[in-house]
Amino acid sequence: MKPAQAQIIRTATLTVQTADVATALTRARGAVEDAGGYAADETTDRDADGRDRSKLVLRVPPEHYDALLTRLSGLGKVLTREVSAKDVTDQVVDVDSRVKSQRASVERIRALMDRASSIGDITALESELSTREADLESLEAQLKSLKDRTGTATVTLLLRQPGAATDPRPDDGTSFGDALSDAWHAFTAAVRWVLVALAGALPFAAVAAGGYALWRAVRGRPAGTRPGGRRPTETDGARTPALRTPAPRTPAPRKRPGRTGSPRPRRPGRSRRPIRPGRPGRPASRAEPGRPAGPARPVKVTGRPVDTGRCRAKTRGGGWRSSYRPAAEPVPRGQRRQRGHSLMTEPHAPDAVRDVYIVDAVRTPVGKYGGALAGMRPDDLAAHVVRALVDRTPELDPARIDDVYFGDANGAGEDNRNVARMAVLLSGLPASVPGVTVNRLCGSGLEAVIQAARAVAHGDAEIAVAGGVESMSRAPYVLRKPDRAFPAGHQEMFSSTLGWRMVNPRMAPEWTVPLGEGAELIADKHGITREQQDVFALASHQKAVRAWAAGDYDAEVVPVPGAELARDETVRENSSLEALSRLKPAFRSEGGTVTAGNSSPLNDGAAALLLVSEEGLRATGREPLARVRASAVTGIEPQLFGLGPVEAVRRALERAGRGFGDLAVCELNEAFAAQALGCLAQWPDLDPTVVNPRGGAIAIGHPLGASGARLAGAVAHQLAAQGSGTGLAALCIGVGQGLAMVLER
Repeated sequence: MKPAQAQIIRTATLTVQTADVATALTRARGAVEDAGGYAADETTDRDADGRDRSKLVLRVPPEHYDALLTRLSGLGKVLTREVSAKDVTDQVVDVDSRVKSQRASVERIRALMDRASSIGDITALESELSTREADLESLEAQLKSLKDRTGTATVTLLLRQPGAATDPRPDDGTSFGDALSDAWHAFTAAVRWVLVALAGALPFAAVAAGGYALWRAVRGRPAGTRPGGRRPTETDGARTPALRTPAPRTPAPRKRPGRTGSPRPRRPGRSRRPIRPGRPGRPASRAEPGRPAGPARPVKVTGRPVDTGRCRAKTRGGGWRSSYRPAAEPVPRGQRRQRGHSLMTEPHAPDAVRDVYIVDAVRTPVGKYGGALAGMRPDDLAAHVVRALVDRTPELDPARIDDVYFGDANGAGEDNRNVARMAVLLSGLPASVPGVTVNRLCGSGLEAVIQAARAVAHGDAEIAVAGGVESMSRAPYVLRKPDRAFPAGHQEMFSSTLGWRMVNPRMAPEWTVPLGEGAELIADKHGITREQQDVFALASHQKAVRAWAAGDYDAEVVPVPGAELARDETVRENSSLEALSRLKPAFRSEGGTVTAGNSSPLNDGAAALLLVSEEGLRATGREPLARVRASAVTGIEPQLFGLGPVEAVRRALERAGRGFGDLAVCELNEAFAAQALGCLAQWPDLDPTVVNPRGGAIAIGHPLGASGARLAGAVAHQLAAQGSGTGLAALCIGVGQGLAMVLER
């Protein structure tokens, strides 16, 4: 399919001042007729001052738009001219795709009505059909309006007679715009005058400041005295490197009128001089003669006594350890410290962002829906990968794990009540190890890795486990509670396996289309054919077959005890283009391109990663696979969820200071071939040979909550195998999101 032709809405508003409005109207009508257009609307009346005015809305072919504006500008004096051009190509394509989708839905409902046997089913279908037809009519009207507006350019001509209503100064012929220009020039002249006056005052201000400083120096303290009126002692040399020599002249003390005697001297120790930098503690003026200077007095920060040369950090055991840090520059008494600065680093202040390393990553073989892993509970699958991860690092004390993060997209069945915590307990880890479950649908596993990395980077953890789990085979059916007690009719039951359920009626209908229909919309948007999708799907299977045969997955896959499954269950060795082409479209009966063969299947599986800081790395005694560099998450229209990774990947690479040309491996989740191809079409600088080199989700499978962790682990293992490089893991997410993470080695 060729790219859509650009659809531009061109509009202009022209205000012209003319003495003869009627003649100008006639000339305007002639101009638009010569341009092959027409007058869509025309109004003529008088303003409050009795002067003629007219409004003419003109429609003209886009190719004659500029010529018409030129002719209309010659009707008189142009007061205002506003021209705009809005590109609505994407909007037209989007509305057109929604119209096609809605038509397909209407046809599907009519087909169901023909096969319906009960009155109840027919009534429900008729109600849904009327709603869909109303939506279709609205979308078709919207599409027609857009096409009409892009097929012609609109010019709004406003004609005015000279006068008070449009001309502030009619006597001398000055327009309102000229008046505004004069006001602006007057304002700028006033500003220039003020600036010149300030510049002339600066020398006088400098002279005044110098005179004040000289006056302060002349009336300085008597020679040989210390601040506070005390003369130097023998012990002052230990605290003060040198005394400043005051002026030799001692001025006579001032006397107030009506009083006799000398002024009252200051009390010793009341000096307002600042604490000298580099000598924290009490001022030297408070040291008594013959008494050596003691240690620096501790300063209280946030209620805890802290020595000025060090700070204390809280340890895991609840105690405090000292770590040396430079003391902050002292502030003179009576002055305030600048905002954003504290007296010193506080004991609980976080360190700078630290490096986060992935030490190991494991996953189960991915089972098909109702296949070899269907008999395994999701919490058991999660516990298995957690236990395997710990067993592969024998030097690690499990009690040192600070937290366990797990992604889970369902949570409605046996994975309820925080499956991460269940995995900790079932895996045999100490009960002191906590766990938290996160849900970002298809991105849940990668979200868990990102949250764990963030905790380690900011010092909230030294060692963390992150992963994901999903058993789509065991996803339960869900029954809503009725709105009222004791309902007499039947109640609807929902499958929690995949997709929308119990949708809020306030949601826009175009947002809640099935996931496969969203893939069809992306195929329409980017002109992706059925053959391109099938070729992509076949390549995914072929790459996965080669990777398993070469032993590429041996380092990360840990078989599940009790399940006869040694490798991913949905990889097809005998797949072919002929077999894929025979499959019927799964979501559109007419003109559909998305099939079960070029989509990811329903699956069961789990994955886990071990993330550590520098200190945690020493505790494991292992060499890391990779280092976490950056991550990003973005949102998009829900029906275009498959394109969510496009912007997320760009942001993650920007934060990492990398580009598409720097990537040695890119693991992009293949929810649908159309979705993956739509993303790749918007990354022209990405080398396609680095994308999913060991196969993708179309072959391996897509256990929703585990897929993100599987991708992150795959990137880490491939970077370790290559020895160095930059890798990327990214997923699209239902309801319109994208998630990406950049790793390096």
